[in-house]
Amino acid sequence: MVTPGVPSDRESRSTPRARLHRAMAWVASALSVVAAGLALLSLARPEWIEALFEASPDAGSGQAEWMVTLVLAAIAVVLAIAARVEWRRARIVPSRA
Repeated sequence: MVTPGVPSDRESRSTPRARLHRAMAWVASALSVVAAGLALLSLARPEWIEALFEASPDAGSGQAEWMVTLVLAAIAVVLAIAARVEWRRARIVPSRA
C-alpha cells in the first residue's frame, strides 16, 4: 500500500537521514542488550561489585546490588524504546518534494 508523502522502503533506505536513524537504532539496540545482560548478571551474581572493586559499598546488605540491577534494567528498557523510535523514524522519512 502506497501512502502519499511517505517514501517506499527503497527510497527511505537511500537517504542520509534514514541511514542516520538506522545507525542510531543499531547503537541503541546494542546498548540495550548490553544493559539487559548486565542486569541479568547482577541478578545471577550479585557479589560482582564487591569482587570488582574489592569493597562493600553497602556493608554487605545487598542494597547496592539491587540498585545497580534496577538501574541497569531501567536503562535497558529506555534504550529499547529509543531503538524502536529510531527504527520507525528510519522507515518513515519525509520525502524531499
